[in-house]
Amino acid sequence: MRWFAEAVEGSFQKFAGAIYGHPFLALLAATAVFCGSAAGLGQLRLDTSMLNLFHEDDPTRVAFEEFQELFGSDDVIIVLLEPPDVFDAEFLAQLRGLHSTLDAKVPYLDGITSLLDARKVYRDGRRLVVEDLLEEIPDSPEAMAQLREIVLADPLYRNTLVSADGRFTALVLVPDLELPASMVEEGGSSKVVEIHHAEMLAVIDDVLVPLSDGGVGVWVSGNPVVSAVLGEAILADMGKLVPMTFVAVILLLSALFRRVTGVVFPLAVVGATVVSTMGVMGTLGIALTNVTTLLPTLLMVVGIADSVHVLTLFYQCHGRDPDKRAAIVEAFAHSGPPVLLTSFTTAAAFASFAVADVAWVTDLGVAAPIGVLFALFYTVVALPALIALVPVRHRKVGPAGASRGDRALAWLGERSARRAGLVVAVWVLLLAVAGMGFRDLRLSQMGLKWFPEGHRVRTATETIDEAVGGSLTLEILIDSGREQGLYDADLMLRLDRAMTDLEGYELETIAVGKCTSVTYLLKEIHRALSGNDPAEYRVPDEDPAVAEELLLLEMNDDVDLGRLVSPDLRIARITLSVPFQDGVLYIRVIEDVEAYMAEHFSGEEVSVTGMTTLFSHTIHNILNSMARSYPLALGVITVLMMLLLGLRLGLLSMVPNVVPLLMVTGLMGWCNVPFDFSTMLVGGIALGLVVDDTMHFLHGFGRAHRQTGRVDEAVRRTLTTTGKAMLVTSMTLVGGFLVYSQATLRNLYAFGLLAAVAIALALLADFTLVPAILALIRRRLR
Repeated sequence: MRWFAEAVEGSFQKFAGAIYGHPFLALLAATAVFCGSAAGLGQLRLDTSMLNLFHEDDPTRVAFEEFQELFGSDDVIIVLLEPPDVFDAEFLAQLRGLHSTLDAKVPYLDGITSLLDARKVYRDGRRLVVEDLLEEIPDSPEAMAQLREIVLADPLYRNTLVSADGRFTALVLVPDLELPASMVEEGGSSKVVEIHHAEMLAVIDDVLVPLSDGGVGVWVSGNPVVSAVLGEAILADMGKLVPMTFVAVILLLSALFRRVTGVVFPLAVVGATVVSTMGVMGTLGIALTNVTTLLPTLLMVVGIADSVHVLTLFYQCHGRDPDKRAAIVEAFAHSGPPVLLTSFTTAAAFASFAVADVAWVTDLGVAAPIGVLFALFYTVVALPALIALVPVRHRKVGPAGASRGDRALAWLGERSARRAGLVVAVWVLLLAVAGMGFRDLRLSQMGLKWFPEGHRVRTATETIDEAVGGSLTLEILIDSGREQGLYDADLMLRLDRAMTDLEGYELETIAVGKCTSVTYLLKEIHRALSGNDPAEYRVPDEDPAVAEELLLLEMNDDVDLGRLVSPDLRIARITLSVPFQDGVLYIRVIEDVEAYMAEHFSGEEVSVTGMTTLFSHTIHNILNSMARSYPLALGVITVLMMLLLGLRLGLLSMVPNVVPLLMVTGLMGWCNVPFDFSTMLVGGIALGLVVDDTMHFLHGFGRAHRQTGRVDEAVRRTLTTTGKAMLVTSMTLVGGFLVYSQATLRNLYAFGLLAAVAIALALLADFTLVPAILALIRRRLR
């Protein structure tokens, strides 16, 4: 492939010379691209809705939307209260006022359920009566004691509206699914999403202040709350981290270059890259999500890497020759081909995410390569034009290898080559030690633990899970296949048995806290019609009795019935209350539930859905996507490396790229860092970044080897020229990612730290392992 490398070098020499000769024309072209791409910024939107993790035609999403059409939202906000005594007249009066205030003030609210909605069912002569249990607050100790007994004995309310021990009571707020027509912008989404849930939470918090100040324990959680607060925390962290990264890059570039142009030029490339990419995202309808919010920082470090490689070599050449044109032509001849190929390899690594089954990750796989190509464009077009137009002070430098830093890099390379066997053995040993951590690697997606301990949402969720058995739900739909199919007594009996079996289900840290279905209502009405005989609290075993009792519930406009069966009495709903736990575990829980339902309801169509199910399918999809994406990225990058460097060097180049990633993976096991949404992305992102240095090193080595014919001299020349640029870019990248140590959320902290370690290890491998392997290859050939 020598001819290809030489052809690319020659093309870059001519291109850089042409740009230098026509800088205004080049800047005009760059400005036109910038303005055209930035025009879409006004269309950029924020989207943190979990539903949009799925593509619109995904069967899981379609099934969930069908569930929502029948039963509304299962994504509820839970307000848990711990007064001195739940069954106290003064507190129940407070609860009534709170219920009314929330109903009146909270926006996007479909309804509220609390103890005020508890009902009593009894027979009055030949008439069935269904009325509010708390229509009048009891005014005597005896009546209050009777109320306590009725509520705690009713399985419909126990561990839903009141804890089993009676210490806590809950209000369940159900958000709307659709915005009011007046709020829907033309062409915009009508869905109620996390940003609206955040508005709801703000109002709820304000309403609850007097209650908490009055000595009542107050906790608010549920998936909408966790998602809304998490989205706000991510935006807050990114709003803090992006400027901090920017400042860190400025400080690092200032310290490394000690030139104004060495800071201004890279920042101009980076700024244009980020703005252009965000604008194209707006034009393409790609939203800012929990994943794509990483893009500004990623593009910042990618743009810095490209421009710094060029500038480092330009300053070296300009220090030996005051002719700027000759210096920029030589710098691009040396660094242009690897900048081009590294841009393609980085884009390929990011593009591997485009085949993911998760929409957010797919968006990253589309937007990130676009951003990388923008960085390439501004580096090869705008950067040489700026150098041509802006005065650059000539600072004379000695020949390559004369400075103390050059000598240190040369010494490191020479030592690594002379003791090649030892160097390779040390790296193999380090890899083996890191590999021992593989046995402790674990998949986990516990978004609640991204918050620091003691965070109000984390504390509230844990309290609610313990008090009432769960803040999340799994939804099961049983389709009888025909209208009024729920009149079937056998189906109702099997449904009741499933309730008992599933309520006892446990898997590690997950235990089903509560099961709810229409059988509760059937047993309640059957007991009432049997003269309130406790022995008759059961599901009727004959079809006519089931049909009669369901018909009576319909005639009484029973609200609870509408929440548990479809209007045509064809579909029954089972709701399992479950705690907010590791999403990976829920994959197994759902599999177990599906297996149980398939065994006991083989004649009916059963589906498990709901927000928790969506979440578990997301994790499953990400695992499958990563299994496809990483091999694809490795394959594409390897082919590109062989194209520029030749077969042998191309394959060699993958060693110092893969080894650091394997070591970081083992480090995750040692440090008990789980694979989750954030850390799973580290591999692809780090692979796209660390391959850059290796490409630059081996391209420089190949160029020097063609000139000298000696491996040791080629390594020395490479380390004293390209090596300095590699050191500058890697230090900048590491510094940029270490800024994430200031993140509030632990997932962002882990992401930044792992990426920084991977880049640092990759640089060390390029400076030590690559020269050692090259030396071993030379000896073998001899």
